[in-house]
Amino acid sequence: MRTGFVQRRTLHWHSWQAQEEDRRTVTKEMIEQLRETGMNWRSIATSYMPWNLRANTILAWDRVRGGEQFHRYHDIATNWQTYGIGYDGPLTDIETDNNVFVPESQIQLTDHQLQELQNRIDPLPDDGNNGINHFWTLWRSWKVSLTRSFWQVTDFHYDKTYHASTDPNKICNSQTPLSQKPAKSGNWGDYLCDSPWKLINSSVFAMRHIEPNPDFIIWTGDDMPHVPNSELSTNEVIDTVKNLTILLATVFPNHTVYPALGNHDYHPKHLMPPKPNKVYSAVGDLWSRWLPQDAVTSFKKGGFYTLRIKPGLRLISLNTVYYYINDILTANMSDPAGQFEWMDRVLTSASMAKEKVFIIGHVPPGTFERAPGLKWFYPHFNKKYVALIMKHADVISGHFLAHQHCDSFKVIYDENGE
Repeated sequence: MRTGFVQRRTLHWHSWQAQEEDRRTVTKEMIEQLRETGMNWRSIATSYMPWNLRANTILAWDRVRGGEQFHRYHDIATNWQTYGIGYDGPLTDIETDNNVFVPESQIQLTDHQLQELQNRIDPLPDDGNNGINHFWTLWRSWKVSLTRSFWQVTDFHYDKTYHASTDPNKICNSQTPLSQKPAKSGNWGDYLCDSPWKLINSSVFAMRHIEPNPDFIIWTGDDMPHVPNSELSTNEVIDTVKNLTILLATVFPNHTVYPALGNHDYHPKHLMPPKPNKVYSAVGDLWSRWLPQDAVTSFKKGGFYTLRIKPGLRLISLNTVYYYINDILTANMSDPAGQFEWMDRVLTSASMAKEKVFIIGHVPPGTFERAPGLKWFYPHFNKKYVALIMKHADVISGHFLAHQHCDSFKVIYDENGE
């Protein structure tokens, strides 16, 4: 599976292309559907022609009535090429036809444009609209079925004190240290502060407007504000996670959310204990609406879990706070909560089952790009984590982490720099 970040917004919207196994499965389904409608495909290659994928397909089919054979691949390809869609993606602007290049990840055809494109493909002789139009209908459905997207939301850092600070010299309790209180403040928040509820609420509803039907949502932690521990409590952490859980479940009632904990999702912050506790138990119950029972049981023990998203694709949600340089509870441990050993077993089983794996978590390994030399993991944990990732590199399709409050892309190298 090739993972690509197709569109980046304030909240992350990831999209990826189908696995080769999926392509073969869909190809079989395509053949069966066409046979049911009275058409047989003589040969189908391993790729498809929809503009959102590279295409190499050679199409040839027989007309059942009269046995006459039609080879219409070149005609169809010519129509698509003329209309602005080539084998490597869109070549022209669909609206104006003025030869403006449109990246293939951004092409979006309206119903009107789809109808216009369909009209460019002539129906089969003596077949009315029976053959090619059904072919076109299937083509549209395949295009949809071969595109996948999911949301990633992270680092909400909800601050209930925005415009209600307990310090008259601040606009919020999370205001950046040593900064001056701004003369004016926005309704949706201020750059010096963590997020007010109005901003969080608006952002989640905007997600539904931008992409209302993702395959799933991943939520990678850090829900509490950057304030002293004395201003928070365990119950407040649980209540905040509860409110955000309800918000996501309300806006996306028919979609699954896969969450992970961040270093601000515990009290005291950063000090995540590698054993069962009140936060793991309460949050596990809250997230049981999305997670199967075995995942909830695992989460309550150590704050991590695994599950199968769909056949061939597995998710691992890690508690990477254990490896964070500010978690002094784990500094002298070799494997907090046995998570490394557990992860090794899960990845080994995934390989045997021919599954690919997405890994989610909060604190990332490696260095911080905006502060050279700053590393988030304790050195012995970083070394062990990288070794484990390299061991199972063929199984892992992508990491989706958080914590840094900026978009970034990391490549993991082995000890030889490869």
